[in-house]
Amino acid sequence: MKVAVITFIFPIAEPYYRETLDTIAQQTDQDFDTIVVDDQLNAEGLESHIRVIRNEEKLSLVALREQVFNQLMVEGYDLLISIDSDDTMSADRVAQTKQAFSENPDAGFFYSLLHYMREPKKLFFEAPEKVSSLKQILLHNFIGLSHMSLNLRLLRERGLKFQLPEQVVALDWYIASWYILGGYEGLKTNGITYYRLYENNLAGETSTVSTGKVKRILNIKQSHYEALLPIVNNPTYNILIKSELERLKYILEWSKERFDVYIKGLQHDGSNYWWAGY
Repeated sequence: MKVAVITFIFPIAEPYYRETLDTIAQQTDQDFDTIVVDDQLNAEGLESHIRVIRNEEKLSLVALREQVFNQLMVEGYDLLISIDSDDTMSADRVAQTKQAFSENPDAGFFYSLLHYMREPKKLFFEAPEKVSSLKQILLHNFIGLSHMSLNLRLLRERGLKFQLPEQVVALDWYIASWYILGGYEGLKTNGITYYRLYENNLAGETSTVSTGKVKRILNIKQSHYEALLPIVNNPTYNILIKSELERLKYILEWSKERFDVYIKGLQHDGSNYWWAGY
C-alpha cells in the first residue's frame, strides 16, 4: 500500500502550517510519504524527508489540486490522506484510515471524525457511518478535504482521473459527489481531525449571520450545483438541482431591503456548518 499524507500551504495558512506538519510527524503509523504543495508561500526550512511540490505555473486552486491528485495517482499512490494546513489531527488518524482502506478497498473515500480545535473533545457534527447516496449530501455537505482521504488506486484501476470544473468553490463537496455518482461510497473512520474555525475558512465563521456571509454561502452553493448538473444522470436529482438553482438565483436577485428581511427570518440552526439555515 503506497500512502501519502498531503497538505496545501498558502500565505493565509502561514501562521498554522508548521503545527499541521508537527501533527503529521506525530502519527503512530509512519509508513507514508509527506507531501507539501506550496501554493505561493515559498516556505523554507522544511524537513528533508518532506516532498515539496511548488505551484510554479501559478495554477488556480482547483487546477492545482486536479494536477497534483492526478500526478500522485499516476505515480502509484493508493491512498491520499488530506489535511488542511490550518488544522491538526489525532496521532492515530493515518493508522485508522489505512485500516479502513485495507478492509474496504472498493470504497471511494474515507472521512475521519471532525472535532473543534478549540474544544478538542467536542464533535463538530455527528456523521453517518457511510455516504452511499447523493441525496445525503445534495443539499447539505458535511465532508471536507481536511478530514477526507481519497482512494486513488480505485480510480487508477478503472482508468479514471480527476476533472474538476474551474467554477467549483466547495471542492470537497464536488469530489465527494463525484465519487458517489460513480458508484463509490464514502466511509467514516475513527481518527480525528481538529478543525480550526476562524474567519478565513471557506465561508468564514458562520455561527453569526450577516448579509455578506449569507450571500457568500448562497454563491458557493450556486457554483456547486452549476458544476454538478452536467454529471448528474439521475432524473430525480437533476430536477432537485435545477429547482435549487432557481431558488438561489431568485434570492440573489432580491433588492437589499428584501434580502435584509430574508436574513432576519432565517432559522439558523446554531451550528457552524457553512450551509446552516440557508
